[in-house]
Amino acid sequence: MESISFKEFQKFLKENKFDLKATQNKLCFPIIERLYEKMVLGVEFDPIKVADESIINGHHRYISSILAHFKLERVIWTAPKSVTHFSWEQIEIDASDWESETDIKAHNEKDAQRAGMNIERFNILLKTKKDS
Repeated sequence: MESISFKEFQKFLKENKFDLKATQNKLCFPIIERLYEKMVLGVEFDPIKVADESIINGHHRYISSILAHFKLERVIWTAPKSVTHFSWEQIEIDASDWESETDIKAHNEKDAQRAGMNIERFNILLKTKKDS
């Protein structure tokens, strides 16, 4: 999959079963897109935190990794005392970006370093991936 549209993503969440349960009720589509693009490039990410088959931290990474067929590490974590579960098909998908340009730049710099390349080369690869 080269990219995914907002409507395709909505359909993906509604029509698929996932092995982990969601503990947040909203996802940011632009974050999903950015993570997906980076995973396709092979950038490594921090593991997601999981307690009793529930995601405690890493919802965006988890879903992006499934879309990108990317192996993402999981670590056992302690769940908060009160955990609420949400069905994936009912999760709200926000089309607006939750991150500022400064946040995105900082993530890209960190991810370029993880990928072992300078930020200029990394940005070129991301742009090339987006344009294809």
